[in-house]
Amino acid sequence: MLRRYIGKMVNSSSNIQNEKQMSYNDGVSVMKTASGLIKQRKGQSEDEYLNEKLSFWSNGPVIQNHTYVTDYMKEYLNRETTSSFTEIPKIERETVLHGLERLYFQRDYENCLNDVNKILEEIKLNNPNLNQEIDLKKNKNIKRVYNQLVLLSNRCISKLQDENIKSLESQKLY
Repeated sequence: MLRRYIGKMVNSSSNIQNEKQMSYNDGVSVMKTASGLIKQRKGQSEDEYLNEKLSFWSNGPVIQNHTYVTDYMKEYLNRETTSSFTEIPKIERETVLHGLERLYFQRDYENCLNDVNKILEEIKLNNPNLNQEIDLKKNKNIKRVYNQLVLLSNRCISKLQDENIKSLESQKLY
């Protein structure tokens, strides 16, 4: 059994990477999937890695407490830069979306709706051909983010309408 394991380790036919890919200069790696297909993964170049490393050492690790997500979302909405919501890094974008969802689940529907509408307006402003871009396959990220925001907006509107109906009904009883 040990010989078979060592034989697999030594056997170079299972390693399908060439010298260029093994040098990690371009960050691309090739691997075989379980089905036997060859999959090429996009990696980081050395420059991208060094930029990430420099960013970490200049900013430090992110310390998250129970208010981190909502505080981050408020900072994002109050910022003065003009970058589009769809162009910011994925981690930041998902943190803002998580903060909006947290507002919804804390039943702060009015603030959630206002913040969602701010982001939707920003997306529409920075993407004038939004309806055409959403249909393109290459912009599935914009489509996903936009649909998620619209769904959250519709949920908030529905909950606010339900609250208004309940308050009107309670006023009629008295």
